Amino acid sequence: RQAEARLGRGLLTVAGHYDLQRGAFDLQVTSDIDPKSLLVFAPPEAHDLAAQVHLGRNPRFEVRYRLLPELGTIPTLEGWIEARDLKVRGVPFRGVRVAFELHGPELTIREAVLTAAEGKLTGFGRYHLESSDFSYHIDSRIDPTRLMPLLGPGVRRILEPAAFVTPPHVVADVRADFVDPDNFAYDAVVTAGRCRYRGV
Repeated sequence: RQAEARLGRGLLTVAGHYDLQRGAFDLQVTSDIDPKSLLVFAPPEAHDLAAQVHLGRNPRFEVRYRLLPELGTIPTLEGWIEARDLKVRGVPFRGVRVAFELHGPELTIREAVLTAAEGKLTGFGRYHLESSDFSYHIDSRIDPTRLMPLLGPGVRRILEPAAFVTPPHVVADVRADFVDPDNFAYDAVVTAGRCRYRGV
């Protein structure tokens, strides 16, 4: 019915059922435990990722993990995760919330909301864990030059000469196909007010 585990100031709860004969299950998990306290169980690459994130308070998440005959033979993990007052590679954010579904290797981001001091970024999309194919849509009112520590070198080279008095409005669709690298494409509309590019 319910199992609880307390760690530090956080609480993890598990509820649901497991059919031992059929191997079917439906479990719900909620947590506000500090994820860094669980790094002892994580692979080394997780330690490198955790070092780039500073959490002002413990993140919260709620997930449902199911494997039921009526849903097929592949388990489904769905839920949301939310963090507030955090820094990623030194870039501060007021909050991040992501609702997702993982079915086999297909990760679907149903909704992502990233909130900064001057605005927010929303989006949705999908990512294939095995092939690295992805497609996503974003709508942003965050100054992209503030996000440069989080971006790849190609994007940084484009943004470095830019300066915005007020954050631009960016609406973009991006997609990539691992099998066909030439299939990488983006379609974006950028609307900016007072700004400079290479001093102009």
